Amino acid sequence: MQSKRSFGCQICPECLRTDTEPYLRAEWRLSFMTICRVHRVSLIDRCPKCQAPIQPVYLGPESDRIDTCWHCGNLMSDTKSDMICDDRVLRREIRYNQNIGDHWCEMGEYGPIHVFLYFTILWRVYRLVATGRFAIPLRTEVLKVVQGVGVPNSVATVKEIEWHNPRCRRWLLQISDHLLGKWPHRFVRACQEVGVASRHLLKDRSKVPFALLDPIDKHLNSKSREFSAQELKQAKAYLAKRRQKPTRKNIQALIGQKFTSLDDFVEPTGPRIPYGSHRYWKLDGISPEVREMAKRISKLEGENVGPWVEGVLKRELARKERKYYI
Repeated sequence: MQSKRSFGCQICPECLRTDTEPYLRAEWRLSFMTICRVHRVSLIDRCPKCQAPIQPVYLGPESDRIDTCWHCGNLMSDTKSDMICDDRVLRREIRYNQNIGDHWCEMGEYGPIHVFLYFTILWRVYRLVATGRFAIPLRTEVLKVVQGVGVPNSVATVKEIEWHNPRCRRWLLQISDHLLGKWPHRFVRACQEVGVASRHLLKDRSKVPFALLDPIDKHLNSKSREFSAQELKQAKAYLAKRRQKPTRKNIQALIGQKFTSLDDFVEPTGPRIPYGSHRYWKLDGISPEVREMAKRISKLEGENVGPWVEGVLKRELARKERKYYI
């Protein structure tokens, strides 16, 4: 039994259904490809019936169709996939494909760079907005400008970003692609707004392309120093006289410099709910059993439970509307 959760293979059900002899397209293996350019529907990367990864190599010799699920035998070409109406998605994916063929990509002030370096930078920015402490703040900052594409926490929170399904990748790529536009100004501005500094981005400088390394060094290389307990006590006393709360933000504004130690002297900005103790999602009148089932199934489909529940409700409401009014 195959157990590795690898979702590297994608298919378009419409293509496989209409093929005289179904076959897998090479471009479906590209992680930035999330829709079919022919049918304008979302690709799928797991069996809609059992949620197993698509792994044609595990099909037995008795199987004569490549669009069969190796795990449950479901014919995946019968799946009805979601239509993608946002032209920005199609244009972006076509552009990425053209970049591969051209071998060179425009990178704002840094001119044309090799496509390998371009996608290396895109991958690093994608990872930054996909996971980690700055992911949701960066998404929030971008969504102030990019309208109508969702809410900051509309993707599943997973450390293994390779598990993101096509919908999550499509959404995160839109955020990442915006940050790469007018390089490096949008990226630098967003990082400065949420507190991303060079120490968060540069772990091994030897592997960072110059077009990314240079703006980080120039604009995000904030220096920090160690402050003594006596210095921070004096800063807190000064803020207290001015009736200001001694939060990290207020202390840094007072001393004009970031500090990295003695967090015990800093008071939180406000009351915070401990991680993991708040409600995962809320819908009045829903039993705990149904909540747990929704969380379990949404996780299998690679979705955050909020967008998953919303999608289920939309589909059911649309079905009811057709039943009663059409």
